[in-house]
Amino acid sequence: GRTCLNASGTAFNICSDALELCFQTRCAPEVLSDGVERFFLAVGFMNAVTVAGLPTNGMYFYYTDTIGGNWHAVCTANSITTLVDTGVPATINYKRFKVLKNQNSTSCKFYIDDVLVADISTNIPTGAAQLYTYGWKIEKSLGITQRNFSIDYYDLRMVRTTYR
Repeated sequence: GRTCLNASGTAFNICSDALELCFQTRCAPEVLSDGVERFFLAVGFMNAVTVAGLPTNGMYFYYTDTIGGNWHAVCTANSITTLVDTGVPATINYKRFKVLKNQNSTSCKFYIDDVLVADISTNIPTGAAQLYTYGWKIEKSLGITQRNFSIDYYDLRMVRTTYR
């Protein structure tokens, strides 16, 4: 099964508008993924929040037990992905996640608990064909027991750095 929580159920294009973009949230899984009850979590900017599978466009944090158990920073554009191991292990404790894209879409910085854990400059989605929104996604691939993901708060900021 899968579930998601997102802005409006629709994607929107914010890269082409010369915006600095910042999404922050504080959240935690109630249990971790394992070989019996496997799932993935995605937190940040992404498309495909309501369909099966990983996003094809986005900038988000990603966790599952099959890639080492750490949180990963991801930038993906048209399914071409840059994945960076943050070195921060997933736990059941609340963590603060922040994704910050610069106005030119040339850099995306990822923070966990206010510490910079990745700075990605490749595969940042841009243009009208690479739409995304913000949200959280949990999707199970093995097992039948319900898994929960708790969200404390979120903050979305879009800053236009040049006048229209």
